Amino acid sequence: MGEIRFYEGASCSQHYIGKISSQIDSTWDLTLKSAPVPDREAQSCTLIDVQKGARVILFDTAYETGDNTCTEIIVKLDIAERCVLSFTQAFVDAEVEVVLHNGKGVQNTVSRIKVQSG
Repeated sequence: MGEIRFYEGASCSQHYIGKISSQIDSTWDLTLKSAPVPDREAQSCTLIDVQKGARVILFDTAYETGDNTCTEIIVKLDIAERCVLSFTQAFVDAEVEVVLHNGKGVQNTVSRIKVQSG
């Protein structure tokens, strides 16, 4: 039952704003009213029961192109619970790698989320 919970503030602080499953490959356009997370509000997330090999890609626009600014979260080990502190800082440890593509990563501009299950 893996899930990713999103928060308004960095370090998984401030308000919880929504969640998505980490077990199903899916893509969410956050500009749609039916989106599980509000557009342009997520600043951090908690990975809960997420399997090794899962990837979460956060885009700064509602569509994917080759030049999008995006942040990629790569799960390296099975995770019971782990906060990803920010979408603007790259880091790596034994459990998680956060990679910034084409710029500084996304902050207050997450408009699309793509999940690839582990």
